[in-house]
Amino acid sequence: MHLTSLGRVSTNNVVLLACLEPSAQSWTASAWRDLREAGYAAALIPFAPLPAARESGLTLFEGPANGPWCDPDSGRILLQLSPGFVHTAENPDAPWLLDTSFALRSYPVRHRQNLKPWGWFAGNPDPDDLIPLALAACAAGATLLAVPVGANAKPLAQAVKALAGVLGRELWRAPKPPEGHAFRNVSTEPSVHSETQLFASQSGAFKVGYQGARGAFSEMAVFTLFPPSRTEAVPFKTFREVFQAVEDGQIDFAMLPFENALAGPIQDNYDLLQEYSQLEILAETQVRVEHNLIGFAGTPLADIQRVFSHPQALAQSRRFLESHPNWEAVPFYDTAGSVAHVAQTNERSWAAIASSEAAKVWGMTILQAGVETNHQNFTRFFLLGPQGTAPVGKPTKASLLFSTPDHPGALSRCLAVFARHGLNMKKLESRPIHGRPWEYSFYVDVALPDNADEFEAAWEELTKVSLNLRLVGKYPGLKTVQD
Repeated sequence: MHLTSLGRVSTNNVVLLACLEPSAQSWTASAWRDLREAGYAAALIPFAPLPAARESGLTLFEGPANGPWCDPDSGRILLQLSPGFVHTAENPDAPWLLDTSFALRSYPVRHRQNLKPWGWFAGNPDPDDLIPLALAACAAGATLLAVPVGANAKPLAQAVKALAGVLGRELWRAPKPPEGHAFRNVSTEPSVHSETQLFASQSGAFKVGYQGARGAFSEMAVFTLFPPSRTEAVPFKTFREVFQAVEDGQIDFAMLPFENALAGPIQDNYDLLQEYSQLEILAETQVRVEHNLIGFAGTPLADIQRVFSHPQALAQSRRFLESHPNWEAVPFYDTAGSVAHVAQTNERSWAAIASSEAAKVWGMTILQAGVETNHQNFTRFFLLGPQGTAPVGKPTKASLLFSTPDHPGALSRCLAVFARHGLNMKKLESRPIHGRPWEYSFYVDVALPDNADEFEAAWEELTKVSLNLRLVGKYPGLKTVQD
């Protein structure tokens, strides 16, 4: 699909464009579909689109947050928002798509009384203003509404759709793009997790193990780094089985969760990382954790008696579960596995909490979506492989393990090494050393400096003040807002 396909939109239509943040690259396929089904026809994305985005049916404009955006087929800069209209780079003085655009993302908070409620201005929108301003712009004749997507994305689309109907207009839906459509990134700093930068450019097929059943969040994490057409995601019941399968050569890599933004570190995997010293970290990725109540189609919530899921998923959905005090929360070994369990028992008073993908895989129905207490819920995953595996992408982070002598200030002396050499420490975790009561090892993540000599110098100094020093991996780290 060419961007010019939107040029056929008439003034009787209203086009909703979702302005997305970099964190959207961790969205699941269902999150992209939900955005389109809510009424959004297109998305402005500051990253190279992953398969879930390409298959959503949304028209994707690619480029940095403030434009310009490129033609997905040629990579040629084609689209640019400016006050009052959208135009092409070839004819910047001529309106291309419409004569009135409304960029809610950059609505001016200050001096709003002196400016028209449309156009591309500096500033951030007041969340309380978004729906009223969108309705005002629609009533004023705006054809394009560029909207920052957040918690009010669906209500905003519903409000615009309702007003458009009263005005004799309607939301315009872009036709579904062809399968396998290739997009080109015009950003000067593309995502470290776009397929073109990690494993898609490597030849051959891949076998990647994960813990859980089909539809697990860990399975989703696999496909943030690997091309689905050449990757077999292999489920295992326990974390240890995944570690062992890599070491034995049954699979090429392991995708394992190490930290949740709300629940904290997954201690079992840090312990296994110490034990399986022949494995190293090759990359990291993250997945947004959206929990759903899943059961049999047509089951009223009032009929549910038991809810199964992983203990962390139950904890992360605590507020929702507490609003149904008659339900029994039952811990299960895996979120997706709990859906499979309910499906196989055919007990209609049972439900599970898991991803939308798990519901699809096991032929079940989402009874209520988004039941997690905090929607800013992400899980960080490490991709592990045998030591000596060829690096993928430019390393921006390093992970180390070490212990210290048993005397005052020993840990402080180790940590001071990072400061002296300008290494930004991203994480510090302590874990007991098995078989040596009350002794601990320390796990550290650091951002790698531009000057590689600083890390090497720090490493050399650490060998003198620490014990059992081990480099767990140098790898491409996540790009976050803070970075």
